[in-house]
Amino acid sequence: MPVGICKMCFYQKTLVSSHFMPRAIYDYCRSGDLEPVKFSRKVAFCTSYQVQDYIMCKSCEDVLNDGGEKWTVGKLATMDRKSFPLYEILSKATPQFEDGGAKVYQGVNVAGFEIEQFTHFATGILWKASIHSWSKEKKKPKIDLGPYSDRLRKYLRGEAGFPEHVKLWLTIVPPEAAMIGFIEPHERKSFGGFKSYFCYIPGVLFCWSVGRQVTTELRVGCFATNAYHPFFVSNNVHQILENHTKADYLGARKSGKLVKIRAAHNE
Repeated sequence: MPVGICKMCFYQKTLVSSHFMPRAIYDYCRSGDLEPVKFSRKVAFCTSYQVQDYIMCKSCEDVLNDGGEKWTVGKLATMDRKSFPLYEILSKATPQFEDGGAKVYQGVNVAGFEIEQFTHFATGILWKASIHSWSKEKKKPKIDLGPYSDRLRKYLRGEAGFPEHVKLWLTIVPPEAAMIGFIEPHERKSFGGFKSYFCYIPGVLFCWSVGRQVTTELRVGCFATNAYHPFFVSNNVHQILENHTKADYLGARKSGKLVKIRAAHNE
């Protein structure tokens, strides 16, 4: 294993191979002979390749694993949608209110919902996207968080609280509507001067707003910093995300293997 500067603690140490998206999520997205489909606006293809690189030492990798990854990835929606432990936890609680088909829950009132673990996990994914390209072709980080990247790092290490101008919105999708796949953190067009980022894992949508211009409404609804830790259960927001990814998928050039597999399964 190589020796280098760990991007979390900044010490020179032996580096371990770190996954961008947790290894276990790839297993959620396999079914029979179908490998996970990875796509961007340029290309779509089937692959079991797990994006990883040497960016952290073992101690800092454990900070992410123990801080929230282990708890979270074991509670996602499965391919057959018969199991979704996270949804089962919240289904025993009473929503605070319902609005237009969306239910709003308060995390503090959901027994068994590990709020700190979930927040730490979501933050870790966004932070990893901001410190490395996760690509052989590119050198710049996958997303640009500016000074907020280091503030997230300090939060993850327990050196500071959750950054003031970073807001996290959380939506959980009922199992019957959950898309079993994942979307790596990426920036989407936003208005008002702040930046918006999205990430999806099986049954869970994360949305971040970053910048001093974040509106009061977004501040109040922040899962991480609101004392009640509000979150949504909805099909509607997920449909918007699905339409967005569908547009990217339809516009991407398909690999020959993907075309053959899709054709065989549609016969």
